[in-house]
Amino acid sequence: MPALLQKEATRSNGGPAAMMVVAVLAAVAGGSWLTADRPPPMVFWGGEVTPNPIVLDGADRLADAEWFGTWRKSCAGRIEAEVVDADKKKHAYVQQRIKPPPNLGDAFSQIKFAVPAILPAGRAYYHAVIRFRDCGLTSKIWPIEVGVPDLYFTVQSPVQPAK
Repeated sequence: MPALLQKEATRSNGGPAAMMVVAVLAAVAGGSWLTADRPPPMVFWGGEVTPNPIVLDGADRLADAEWFGTWRKSCAGRIEAEVVDADKKKHAYVQQRIKPPPNLGDAFSQIKFAVPAILPAGRAYYHAVIRFRDCGLTSKIWPIEVGVPDLYFTVQSPVQPAK
């Protein structure tokens, strides 16, 4: 083989290696952007249901689910909630919208819900997940889900007068 052809045959332009470097850099840049675009807008650290206990006297009762936490971004979400009664039966609720407070930082959020009159007496809890769809470009396609602490409460039957 002539020397010139042999030199050309052994020289590499780094094609596959260069493509790999570009792919890795694109993945790192994309991952960094996704990380910056996906933090949860609120972090919850506690809550309660009021009133507690809830006395059911044959009619649904209105209660408040209150969560305490820190709002980091100003975006609204949708709450998907259910009450799990003492018999572990689930009672789903219509989705409700939750809005951030006027100022970011520590705050509480409150949602009203009806406690069904059919709930058996005993310990129950309000379970919810909030999905945020307007907190950045990726959340429109893939919502940011924030788990909410379960809020336990007691359901009581009305006290019957002694006979």
